[in-house]
Amino acid sequence: MADKDNQYDPLFNDRLNTLRARVEDRLAETEAVLDELLELNNLPEGKHVTVIGQIYVQYSERTSAIETYGQLLNLTMPIIPSTNIVNEEDEVFVEDRTGRVRLDLTRSPIPADRIISGTVVGIGGFKRGADTIEVDIITHPAPPPPAPVTTAPQTVHRVLLVSGLRLGRPATDPTPAQALERWLTGKTPSTLPEVDEVMLLGNSVAAAEEVNPDVLTAPYLDSTKVFADLVSPVHLLDDWLGAVTPTLPVAMLSGASDPAPQSLPQPPMATLMFPSVDKGLTPRPNPWTGDIKGLPVIATAGKSVADIRRMTHLSDPEIVASLIRATHLSPTAPESLDCEPTMTDEGIIRQTPTALLVGNCGTFDVTETEGVQGVSVPDFSVTGIAVIMEIEGGAVRFSPVRIAVV
Repeated sequence: MADKDNQYDPLFNDRLNTLRARVEDRLAETEAVLDELLELNNLPEGKHVTVIGQIYVQYSERTSAIETYGQLLNLTMPIIPSTNIVNEEDEVFVEDRTGRVRLDLTRSPIPADRIISGTVVGIGGFKRGADTIEVDIITHPAPPPPAPVTTAPQTVHRVLLVSGLRLGRPATDPTPAQALERWLTGKTPSTLPEVDEVMLLGNSVAAAEEVNPDVLTAPYLDSTKVFADLVSPVHLLDDWLGAVTPTLPVAMLSGASDPAPQSLPQPPMATLMFPSVDKGLTPRPNPWTGDIKGLPVIATAGKSVADIRRMTHLSDPEIVASLIRATHLSPTAPESLDCEPTMTDEGIIRQTPTALLVGNCGTFDVTETEGVQGVSVPDFSVTGIAVIMEIEGGAVRFSPVRIAVV
């Protein structure tokens, strides 16, 4: 936090102030007495202290979001690196506007390689030396108030969740996406249940560097050829949507590889890019907060999960559960994940939803955390798996479906 430009001060202030109050609510259930980081030097050695602040992990091998973005051409959509950078030399701190203190996590309930940078937590432990706390307690924020639930349908309503179509990606077999289209449009007989709508959770087209790897290494390419390569996946998505939307409504979130501004929160993709679609398409931002048939949900394309995956040893479902506990969708922004310098932190979960839907994960999973169903929707281009969200009478169920190629 201390490294950041002043333009992010309002965002960090909102994060720290909002989530600090929630941690205080949790700590009120205990007998902990809060100490201030600023006053830590005045406290005696060996005293058990409790402080609240934002976690900062100093990764020895981390590249900043700005440096990563600066390596790419303006035409490209940057993909988050997949190499895990966790190292034994990494250091963990807790900080607020008054100072920063090193954390010794030897006795911590959460080891260093499972700590997420940017989260706001309560830290309990013994003061060791002038600037170190030996951690034995970590307290997460209390959940925000529940989002209102409106009248849910008494008949079954099914939403098909699909992430990572990655149309136009040379390394991806196009037949599963084609089979998915044929099932949704009724062109192919199927034993799968009928669905009422489709939600695409980002990465619907291939990334620029997947289509034309030269965009990363050659700064002065023939712009005509680059443009032709980059728009080809969008044409394929236009064809796919043009076939499906006359039959079923489609909601479509922006994702890391999609043609939309990359900084979180990502705006919806422009409908002008899909001339084959007459009606039935609803582009949505990433993340998106709303309701599906009366049930409050938050949906994301998984950019934050991809970023945290490379900086911890957490699995994707564990990351989703951690985001729910942190009451924040993108804690690593803006340190390693690009985001807009807004006056308020758009990643904070302001109301507790029924479900958090996270796209482009490695596996399918549903885990309930703090009363929220965290749903990991797998990358379709890799797994061929979509997820059916079934709503009936206020209850919701999730089940994976593998799309068979006929």
